[in-house]
Amino acid sequence: MGGALKEAVRRAVARHAEELTGLSERLHADPETAWEEHRAAARVPEPLDRAGFDVTASYLGLDTAFHARFGSGPVRIALCAEYDALPGLGHACGHNLIAASSVGAALGLAAVADDAGLTVEV
Repeated sequence: MGGALKEAVRRAVARHAEELTGLSERLHADPETAWEEHRAAARVPEPLDRAGFDVTASYLGLDTAFHARFGSGPVRIALCAEYDALPGLGHACGHNLIAASSVGAALGLAAVADDAGLTVEV
């Protein structure tokens, strides 16, 4: 990826920094364990939806999963956004950070998807 594209990705992520930090903090403050992360499954894709991603809730029949896609290029980049917490420990696993980081990466890549020939999926 050329320097101009990298800079465009960096700027896009920086524009969303406050929103991404807030997402991570909200997930951390409201931990849900595996298969019970209903609020998280609704919160995590919100920034993607606002940015124009095609978001599918309850993906593949799992009501705690989602799929988000942006772009139509031949190169597909998939990002995993974990957001479940550990029983009794909350987000000691850092999945709140993984979710926010994946959303941030997706938002950054979406900014250059057309120029770089990408399809970005979360």
